[in-house]
Amino acid sequence: MIDLIVDCYPTRDAWLQGRRDPLCIGASEAAVVLGVSPYTDAWTFWEKKTQQAKGEFIPDDADAFVLSRGNRWEPVVLEEYGIASESTIVEPGEHFGRKGHIVTLTNPAFPWLRSSPDAFAIDKWGTFGHVEAKTALDRDAWTRDRGIIIDKWADGSEELLPPHYAVQAYSQLAVSGMPWNDVCALVPSFGWLEVRWVRLMRDADTQDAIVDACAAWREKHLVRGEAPDVDGTAACNRYLARRLNVPDARARRVATEAEAAKITELATLRATINAAESRVKVLTNELVVAAGDVAVTLADGKKAPYGQAQKVSAKETIDAKKLKAEFPEVHAACRRMGAPSVWFATYRFEKTTKEGDDS
Repeated sequence: MIDLIVDCYPTRDAWLQGRRDPLCIGASEAAVVLGVSPYTDAWTFWEKKTQQAKGEFIPDDADAFVLSRGNRWEPVVLEEYGIASESTIVEPGEHFGRKGHIVTLTNPAFPWLRSSPDAFAIDKWGTFGHVEAKTALDRDAWTRDRGIIIDKWADGSEELLPPHYAVQAYSQLAVSGMPWNDVCALVPSFGWLEVRWVRLMRDADTQDAIVDACAAWREKHLVRGEAPDVDGTAACNRYLARRLNVPDARARRVATEAEAAKITELATLRATINAAESRVKVLTNELVVAAGDVAVTLADGKKAPYGQAQKVSAKETIDAKKLKAEFPEVHAACRRMGAPSVWFATYRFEKTTKEGDDS
């Protein structure tokens, strides 16, 4: 039996403050580190953690919305799961003698990985384990069966349970040492909501692989502070913008072979995108005229591909210049600066790139 470290928080705000340790990774964040999270990326996560280390991080509106939605639905999901699975739900705070408190578990073997279980349960066979409640909007991402058991994660398992949920569930099992984790959700089904769940059994190989990958990522990027590999994410661009000095237009050097290939590819791709966007606009207008107010199908039958014209409502905008001139205090109060970004311009390529002229 693992001698767990148990932290109990009386309020959600206190729990949120506790989970902002810049050197710790939560079970729900492990999927980000492994690159299987559909919600965020490693660069955004690293940016958040480095801001936390400086005491600068403030959760954005999207974070608050997702947490709020999960909070509201969690009791309903757990209740439906308990009825359908014939299990007794056990509140984590009550289990550890602090009813109503939010619990965070830590394993002394790797104290940087933390788990905050939604609930525990005693199933109809009398065994005790985790329950993780989700709000699922994509029914096709879940198995149609109830209570299916995955003894060991393997190829094809992702058809039964979204991988990011599996990573979180296995991380929780690695921390607690419990025998199973039921990941459950209310899934849209023919105009109704039905509860589905998948049971992940303790899988030492998978759990060790997750912990080892998170440990290596943490050591490199959180402890040593090294930035992740450059990619196309907005967080990466923001980081580069903060580090880039204003370029000296007179300073030049000959590109390496690899750089030259990338510059040429970039200019070519931009030219292709510009041409494609122009063609899309022409085709759109031509088809609106040709189709009129009816849908046009490519073949007979209800499932045939089709297209139809759709009117987009006019967008309401604010005249910022007029607002600033006539109501400067209101403008100042509502003004919001975006994050700086960087752009790599290309010159003297084909004119279709529309990249400018360096004369």
